[in-house]
Amino acid sequence: MHMLNSEKEIYTSYTLHVDTVYRVCRMFFGAKEQDAEDAVQTTFLKRMKTNKSFESLEHEKAWLIVVASNVCRDMLRRKERSNISIEGMQFEAQTADESDEMLEYVMALPQKYKTALYMHYYEDYSCEKIATTMGKSQGTIWNYLHVGRKFIKDMMEKADDERAVLAKTERRE
Repeated sequence: MHMLNSEKEIYTSYTLHVDTVYRVCRMFFGAKEQDAEDAVQTTFLKRMKTNKSFESLEHEKAWLIVVASNVCRDMLRRKERSNISIEGMQFEAQTADESDEMLEYVMALPQKYKTALYMHYYEDYSCEKIATTMGKSQGTIWNYLHVGRKFIKDMMEKADDERAVLAKTERRE
């Protein structure tokens, strides 16, 4: 296997972007840390093999996010083909704080909304950059963000309603 980048370039790329790539992979695999780690490794192997030159660190980061997303989708497709059910997987928050709860809602969204919201709110990408990265128009990305936020609002309201019913039931007992 021929590496097209210097060891220093790869080390720098890995050091700067491994956390972002890992979060993207966890977005796909939720609690299955082993699969997320495998996807991170595959993503950086692809980075090592590419002869692509990047305009900036942000350009490289965007490239890695797209590659990581593609690697994860491929891994999930292979699992689906081998009849391993991936339905119902959810991100398992490590703590109970609100940001983890919000991330759970994001993880439950259909892929296109999940990716757009994650890149916008967790990686601070502009709508224009997300559109370029996902190969969609800015209008489409704005729609993904709008619909994704509405889905999250609906999920939060449903969770609040369920908590209220549970609290009422507990008071009666």
